[in-house]
Amino acid sequence: MTRGLHTCKPQNTPRVGQVKNFLLIYNNQGQENEWIKIKNEAPDKGGTLFRIMTVERTNWVDQSGHGNISFNLEIEPATVPPPGQPGQQPQPSNGGQQPPQNAPQAPQPAPQQPFSPAPPQDTALQHITRSANLWCQSFDVAATLIRDFIQRKGHEPTLEDIRTIAYTLYADAKQMGYVAHMSDRELKKSQPF
Repeated sequence: MTRGLHTCKPQNTPRVGQVKNFLLIYNNQGQENEWIKIKNEAPDKGGTLFRIMTVERTNWVDQSGHGNISFNLEIEPATVPPPGQPGQQPQPSNGGQQPPQNAPQAPQPAPQQPFSPAPPQDTALQHITRSANLWCQSFDVAATLIRDFIQRKGHEPTLEDIRTIAYTLYADAKQMGYVAHMSDRELKKSQPF
């Protein structure tokens, strides 16, 4: 799950469960005040489908006359296009005419179930498990590939060196949004600490 700041007109207030095309813009990377801007963007301009998991209004209001307001959003990648997006409803290929009465009927798509968010404890547990899986992978890389590279240079890294490298890899991958792509079911095996 990714958390970031989203600005929009009041009439476009985001809702939990909504699926929208967003572009994630990473600001102040590597600094204490780093943050992610969540911007509405079409797929041809880099937008990707995300489902809005939480919406929290902030106190910020655009003073430049545009009337924008802002929200802290938690989003996760989505695979179902939002309603009304091209490709969701098949268009007739015969210019909109009705098929002949003896024509075979096309199978009707199954009705979509309404989105119901997971209970908060499940969402938190899933996020924590994904984060732990990313940490374990970062530690595995630090403990194998990078350790081997350092040893070839004639140095023997300490456990603290490996942990520091693992944390750097983890922080970079987390900043790029890879926590959301990790499994939320089982922890990956890791090198012993």
